[in-house]
Amino acid sequence: MTSQLAPTVRRALAAFLALGATVLTAVSLAVLTAAPAAAEVPAGWSDPDPVDPVFVLLVAVGLPLLGALVITAMVYGPPRAPRPEVPVAAGDPFTASERAQLDATIRRAEQTCRAEISVFVGNAEGEDPRVFATQLHNTLVAPSRSILVMVDPTRRLLEVVTGAHVRRHLTDAEVEIAVLHMRTDFATGDLAGGLRRGIEMLAEHARPPRTLHSGA
Repeated sequence: MTSQLAPTVRRALAAFLALGATVLTAVSLAVLTAAPAAAEVPAGWSDPDPVDPVFVLLVAVGLPLLGALVITAMVYGPPRAPRPEVPVAAGDPFTASERAQLDATIRRAEQTCRAEISVFVGNAEGEDPRVFATQLHNTLVAPSRSILVMVDPTRRLLEVVTGAHVRRHLTDAEVEIAVLHMRTDFATGDLAGGLRRGIEMLAEHARPPRTLHSGA
């Protein structure tokens, strides 16, 4: 929407304001020059003090004139600043839908393997991404029962760190297979899809074996 009115509308509004100013001026002169009305007050009625013509002028003329000035300022004044957009987190590689799908995948995977799964997507600090990923893994609530997937899209880095308890069921070879599939999806530009696929594979391989209990 443009911030300026069309020239025809602007001219019409200016003519209306000029006419209004002329009418208000005429009313002002009539009020100021009019003689006070003289009439006998009926018996039993109160006899209030006469109304000051200046007060009448302020009420009848001043307020409408003030309104006309406000309207003029709104029309001819500088345009209002546009309402700011809702801020979006800078550098977030996922849409809201992708993030929701990824969260749902993580919840299902945790139920499958009974381990905590965390994902970090961002800039890896330091020269050794493995060291950085291990530091992140160590900050988790239960590192021994946790799986951390660290992705640095800028440097094209991918690290998977597993805890000691998880490694009882999830071998390094199985982790490498999941990493290979994730890298394949990442190469096509599907970061969210690659993470979901890799997390599902890691959880499936990390699933504790089912035990059968036989009665005595």
